[in-house]
Amino acid sequence: AKKLKILRPAIVLALLKLYQRLATLPLPLDTVSPRISAPSSPSLLDRKLPHLITTIVNRLKSRMNSNDRDVARATLSKMAASLGPHYLPLFVSQLGVTLNEG
Repeated sequence: AKKLKILRPAIVLALLKLYQRLATLPLPLDTVSPRISAPSSPSLLDRKLPHLITTIVNRLKSRMNSNDRDVARATLSKMAASLGPHYLPLFVSQLGVTLNEG
């Protein structure tokens, strides 16, 4: 049987806040390397965010429980509000890819 990895919305929001906080922390000078500090390398938030969004969007497909969908919608709106308009295209693309109906 295929195992499904389910993250609770509260955990997803906590992870999002953690990734945002880590992105703003300054690195000690002795640990800065050109590979890490290069502008072309994506931040931890940019690498993990698509998975977090997909995890919540998959909850929108729940046909069994409308409460799951309500929680997923609220979580997505909190995530989008927390991140700002810069990340809105990522949310829209993940919604478009995952939700084929409705």
